[in-house]
Amino acid sequence: MPRDAFTNSVTLTVALAILACGGCKKKASPYPDLTEPKAAAVTFARALETDDVKVAQDASMAGGVEVELVEAMTHATAAFKQLSRAAVKKFGEAAVGEVLRAPGTIDTSEALAKGDVAIEGERATVSPADGKVTTTIPLQLVDGNWKVDIGALIKGEDVVNSIPVLRALAATAREMAAAIESGKYATAEEMKKDLQVRLGRVMSGIPDAAAPTSLPALLPSSAPPG
Repeated sequence: MPRDAFTNSVTLTVALAILACGGCKKKASPYPDLTEPKAAAVTFARALETDDVKVAQDASMAGGVEVELVEAMTHATAAFKQLSRAAVKKFGEAAVGEVLRAPGTIDTSEALAKGDVAIEGERATVSPADGKVTTTIPLQLVDGNWKVDIGALIKGEDVVNSIPVLRALAATAREMAAAIESGKYATAEEMKKDLQVRLGRVMSGIPDAAAPTSLPALLPSSAPPG
């Protein structure tokens, strides 16, 4: 897989996390709620946004390595939310948009709550209302509860290599957040350069042959940090 393609994939995973700054501002419905497809999709997204691994896994139909994947996705999302909040507090919302190439206020759970539902028997999909979040969420009815079908979400790809990447990205985000809070960066531009260096280190440790073809996530469209 070409390095540029993998770079874009990692960047999209980074962008997910910046679902971020305003993500948990309200709870308009019971949580967790798996009684119908939209509620289950919102529950899953909100669990990612709040680092609630147990609920994220309970809201998922996953087996084997997919269970670890959900945990890694959850921690990565929460870590980048922490980074985004720290950046907004230090440099302002506009700087986060410039540096991290995501609006910083995208709330996937909210976009799903306003989205469209299609049900066919015991299968369903929920499509976000916000065009910045483009992933359609597949669900399966399991013992009376609707759950996000992780296998369908990742389109059957081998995600073994994605898990350490997500963990490394989570660690990078936590380190960056701590650096911002300690006053390491005088400007948003300094933060941007350090972020690029740190992401480069994560990617350089993964051979092209071992790189996953995608990193599953609920991703807003975004360009790599420039």
